[in-house]
Amino acid sequence: MRKSALNTANARPTSQRSETVHWDAEVPKLGLRQRGTNSSWIVQWRDDGRTRKQTLGRANAIPLPQARELARTLLDGVESGAAPDAVPTVAAFSRRYLRDLAPRWKLATHRAHAHDVEHLIIPYLGSKRLSQVTRADLASWKDGLPGSAASGNRALAVLSGMMRHAELLGLQPPGSNPCKGLRRRKTSFTATYLSEAQWSRLGAALRRLEETHPREAGFFRFLALTGCRKGEALALRWDMIDGLRCALPDAKSGPRAIWLGRPAKRVLASFPRSNLYVFGEGKDPMPDHRIDRIWRKLRQSAKLDGIRLHDLRHSFASVGVNAGLDLRVIGGLLGHSDLATTEGYAHLEDRTIKAASQRVGTHLEKIVKAPASGRGADRSLYQRFCRSPLSIDAFCAENGIDPATFRNGLVAWRRTSQNRGAGA
Repeated sequence: MRKSALNTANARPTSQRSETVHWDAEVPKLGLRQRGTNSSWIVQWRDDGRTRKQTLGRANAIPLPQARELARTLLDGVESGAAPDAVPTVAAFSRRYLRDLAPRWKLATHRAHAHDVEHLIIPYLGSKRLSQVTRADLASWKDGLPGSAASGNRALAVLSGMMRHAELLGLQPPGSNPCKGLRRRKTSFTATYLSEAQWSRLGAALRRLEETHPREAGFFRFLALTGCRKGEALALRWDMIDGLRCALPDAKSGPRAIWLGRPAKRVLASFPRSNLYVFGEGKDPMPDHRIDRIWRKLRQSAKLDGIRLHDLRHSFASVGVNAGLDLRVIGGLLGHSDLATTEGYAHLEDRTIKAASQRVGTHLEKIVKAPASGRGADRSLYQRFCRSPLSIDAFCAENGIDPATFRNGLVAWRRTSQNRGAGA
C-alpha cells in the first residue's frame, strides 16, 4: 500500500487506546485503523445522529483496491436501508451490478437483466448475503422458478454474471461462483413454419396490401426474403447497403451482415432513397406499433391465425435447410453468433436426409441386384425405361441409378434382346 493512497493529514487518534485512523482520499468514509502493530480497514458513517463503524478486515489480508470496493458496497447497502455488513446481500449487490455493467450492455439487455433481477432473483434470494448463497439454494431456486425453462435459464445466467462480478471486485473469493456447473433447465426449440399453401396466401395478401401500404408491404416482403429480424430491418439505413451486403454495426449479437439476393434487391429498388432509413419516414424508422397493427391485418387477410412476424425468419431458415444448405450457412444468413443457436433447426433436415437416404438406398439396391456380368439394372427396369417418356438422365435421377452404369446395361440388354429375337 502506498502512503499517498491515504489522506495522512487527517490521521487522528479516535480513542484512549492509542488508536489512529488514516482516512482514504478516494472513499472518505474508509479508514486504515492502527492499534499498536495491528492495522485493519474500517468504514465509518453517521446514521440517525449516531456514528456507526464496521470493520472490513486486516490490512495485510485486504489490499486497498479491494477495501475500497467493500466500503462502497457496504455504503450502498446503508443508503438503501439494508443492515451494514462487509459482504452485501444479493439485493444490495444487484443494484451495484446493474449500475457497473450498464455501459457495456445494450439498453434492451439492461432492461431484461433488471427485470430478471427484480422478479426472479431478489424475491427468492435477495435477503441472503453473497457468501451465504449455496449450490443447494440455487438448485431449489432454479427448480421452483415460475415461467418457462428459457426464462429460468436467463435468470441463472444473470445471477452467475453477478457472482462473477463480485469475484472481480474482491467481494467473493476467486472461483467461488455457486452458479458454475449448475445444469440448465431443458428447453425445446419451438417455431412455426409456413407451408407452401400459407406462403401462397401470404403472397396474395401482400399484393393486396401493396395497393394501400406499399412501404409496409415491402417491409414484410423484405423480412421473408432475407430472414432478418424486425429490429434489424427497421434500423437499416441506405448508407449501410453496399451491393449485395447490408452492414449492420449493432445487431442483436453484435455487428452482422444481411445478404441480399436478387428478390430482396428488387424490393429495395422499388423504394425512393429520400429517407434516412430504408423503411422509414424522414429521419426516423417506421414505428413499431404501426408495423404490428398492419401485420395483424395482413395475417387476417392471409388466414394465418397464430403466425407471428418472427415466424417469417423461422420459415426462411426452414426453406434453406430443406433445400440442403449446411446449418453453418443458415447461421451465417440469420446472423447467429454460434452454431448452437442454428442447431434448433437441425430437425428440419429430416426431410432432406430421408430423401437422400431413399436415393442412395435405391442406387445401392440396383447395384446389389446387378448380375455378375455387371451390366447394371434388371430387365424390368430397362423395360420401364423404354415405356417411359423420360430421358436417361431424368429416369436415372428418379430411380437413384448411376446414368453411366445404366447406359452400359441398357446397350447390353438391347443387344441380348435383339439376338433372342433373331434366334426365334
